[in-house]
Amino acid sequence: MRIPVYLELGPAGATRAWALVLPGVAVDAASPEVALEALPVAVSDEIALLARAGRLWAHAAEPLEFVETERVDTNVKLEEGAARALFKWDLRPTKPEDVAAVLARIELACRTIEAAHAAAPPVATSPAGARLIATADGFVWLLSRLGSRPVHALPSDPLPRLLAAEAIVIARLNDLLPGDLERHAVFAGQPWTTRKVLRRLAHLAREESLAPVAS
Repeated sequence: MRIPVYLELGPAGATRAWALVLPGVAVDAASPEVALEALPVAVSDEIALLARAGRLWAHAAEPLEFVETERVDTNVKLEEGAARALFKWDLRPTKPEDVAAVLARIELACRTIEAAHAAAPPVATSPAGARLIATADGFVWLLSRLGSRPVHALPSDPLPRLLAAEAIVIARLNDLLPGDLERHAVFAGQPWTTRKVLRRLAHLAREESLAPVAS
């Protein structure tokens, strides 16, 4: 199977390489060359993770060929978690299967996070707690790129806050209107589409689920 690779380039060569056939999968590296070398490993890890969760990827048994498809230059610090790129992939109309795949990946990520912190939920002042809060708030902020900011009072404790934000994501994505499916908008000079929002939501959830558990 050919896997298109999309590169987001920041200043000084910093690169995020995306494998968009698997929601949320991307790697950060100091250069495009290193990112392209690292992405197949991340894809292999993701396929194995999905298999362990009983969610075997349809192409798991196929040989994979990684093909650079697009490069987008940005002026943001990717190494600090920033993102801005709008790929041609993001411009396509959103399909129900796109939404379903992202919701499934977010659900898996959140169950992984929930299980990891079940025995000792982190407090807001801990590094893990701060990450969970940032992820929850990131979910809500990304949803606002769909044209309306959800108005919800999220819990202050990190894990309940994340799970409440997950519920908001599920409700919003399960209630997309026809106009949402081909949405093109600009916020603070940055272009957005529904597929870009989906891409970023899946990546945010996956990254937090892979973060160290230590509080």
